Amino acid sequence: ACQRHLDDLMAEKSKSFRYRFDKDLAERAAKFIQLLPHTKGEWAFKRMPITLEPWQLFVICCAFGWVNKGTRLRRFREVYTEIPRKNGKSAISAGVALYCFACDNEFGAEVYSGATTEKQAWEVFRPARLM
Repeated sequence: ACQRHLDDLMAEKSKSFRYRFDKDLAERAAKFIQLLPHTKGEWAFKRMPITLEPWQLFVICCAFGWVNKGTRLRRFREVYTEIPRKNGKSAISAGVALYCFACDNEFGAEVYSGATTEKQAWEVFRPARLM
């Protein structure tokens, strides 16, 4: 993904490449998520906002920053990441869901939290509700 991103940044200068990286859209999504508070533990007690790690910023900015030059629709509609335990999966997923629901300029936006069990789906919905 990192190499593709670098290659695409070079390719976007070509008229034949269909996509461009919109830094403002990428920053908008990342800044929104970083306005949200933590919902568990000591940082939640202090109402501290989420601070995205560099790798998290990369994922968010790539997902929301690449758009079609003609339509301005996002290039990526699905993002797959493998994240180990205790690395903010639920908080980041909740932040992305809230951003897509409230700030994505889509009238009547719907966002779902799905998982193999209802309990697991609540792990993303609960933080979103608390944020």
